[in-house]
Amino acid sequence: MEIVVNIFLLFNIYTWYNMRNSGFFDVIFMINNKYYQYEYLYDSREQIRWVQQQK
Repeated sequence: MEIVVNIFLLFNIYTWYNMRNSGFFDVIFMINNKYYQYEYLYDSREQIRWVQQQK
């Protein structure tokens, strides 16, 4: 489960660069806000730091 979550979070960092304005990107962040308390306003560096702290 931990491995799956880490892959999922890393995939969301990928979407930050590539799918920033798409509806799919918004859905990903809604899921993250529900399960991982992800903050939509974090910049990409803050997201990477957050993932590193969870390991």
